[in-house]
Amino acid sequence: MFAVISLISLRFSGYRFTLIITFYRILATVLYLYVAHIKPYRKQVISINLRQSFKGISLKKEQELIKGYYRHICDLLVEPFMASNLGYSSIGSIVQYTNLQLLNELFAKKKDVILMLAHYGNWEYINTLPAVCNYEIIAIYAPLKNKFLHDNMLRLRGKFGLKLVCKDEWHKIIREKREKPALFIIIGDQRPAQAKHSLEFLNQKTYIQIGGERIARMKACPVLFLDIKQTMRNHYAYNFQLITEDASKEEHLFISKKYFQELERVIKNRPELWLWSHRRWYNESYS
Repeated sequence: MFAVISLISLRFSGYRFTLIITFYRILATVLYLYVAHIKPYRKQVISINLRQSFKGISLKKEQELIKGYYRHICDLLVEPFMASNLGYSSIGSIVQYTNLQLLNELFAKKKDVILMLAHYGNWEYINTLPAVCNYEIIAIYAPLKNKFLHDNMLRLRGKFGLKLVCKDEWHKIIREKREKPALFIIIGDQRPAQAKHSLEFLNQKTYIQIGGERIARMKACPVLFLDIKQTMRNHYAYNFQLITEDASKEEHLFISKKYFQELERVIKNRPELWLWSHRRWYNESYS
């Protein structure tokens, strides 16, 4: 009797998983038709970014990448809701953490860890990390003006135990002394407010934020880069790559240079999975 009930439960779970995935894929397809054909989303910005990043790109290849990018961002828009509805039991089906052992080894040394992400693949799935490890995981967020969107953003990102800290409180939280080490998530590929530090990235001079590096040096802690690979539609594999075990021992900008080298490598492998629609560079052509 127990075996029969277990089999029925397993089949129901499988049907539910398939139903949820199918629903959100249909929704993403509807969104794609709108942003790609009815009202093209920031197509000029995307085109400029691609042409400057890949010198000599053909018109055919550019259009293929734009089409692929639109499909990706539409999937990206629905995936947080999809993951939330699938719940704990299905996390391993949509995101795989391939080397959690590296985190265990670093935390065994009783130091905080800085994890540097980028707007590549589905970086939002990182909110599932607390479900597969027992460390405190803290991420920064910027408040949204729309209260409904803001509240839902916090709910979705915090569902699996991720601790969210407003950017205004970030430096205070970073400096707090805690009994156990924590992992701090930082997205490092945004355009900085001030054009101060730069490096060569995707064939052009790129101004960068060095907040993650500065914090890591201050805390003398390890820094990781999150390598994200799309294994199939809506499914990703996360691999932690060590940049340094002690940021305080590295030369100025070493961490940032290494981060952007790794990011450029993954972008060139699957260009359509990076966030091409944002105004990443200081460029008069955007206007």
